[in-house]
Amino acid sequence: MAVSKRLRFEILRRDNHTCQYCGEKAPNVTLHVDHVVPVSLGGTDKPDNLVAACKDCNLGKTSLPADAPLVASVGKLAAAYAVDVAERMDNIRKSILREKVYADCFEEMWELWDDPRRPLPNDYRTALYRWCRMGVPLELVLQAISIAMDKENLRYGPAPEFAYMAGVVWRTLDDAMSDGGLKGGATIGAR
Repeated sequence: MAVSKRLRFEILRRDNHTCQYCGEKAPNVTLHVDHVVPVSLGGTDKPDNLVAACKDCNLGKTSLPADAPLVASVGKLAAAYAVDVAERMDNIRKSILREKVYADCFEEMWELWDDPRRPLPNDYRTALYRWCRMGVPLELVLQAISIAMDKENLRYGPAPEFAYMAGVVWRTLDDAMSDGGLKGGATIGAR
């Protein structure tokens, strides 16, 4: 079975675009993905048997078995890479869960103001996820909801309360950044 383009990319990235035989790096050399133990000698297409190799090293090696130290180092490198990928996926899962909790809390607070029904724009979760990733305190967003809902005669399109609330959040963040933080008991959204 041929090595897929995706696996080829992952091997080159894992090996830092460096030939594992001679140490030359791209773009100074053309890199291939080489089987440490050749397929003709029972090698597999699994990451722990694949390395980045420059064209010269790969074509010069032919079907000779690799030294044991290289085989061992590739196995360790593949294992470390697998752990790194697993940690990254775990961080993505945690981030998604954090964003969901953030949005759920927002929605609960928003629904407290359901009489009369206050519409949300179709893409409101995009703003919430962005604020969550930025580390904007949920308390700021919840307080901004209260400020927006108490404001009368809003005319900002189909979801005026949300637009005003988002403006309060961004204005507060701008003030905090330009002042080096909220000073002297400044109130959120105050101008």
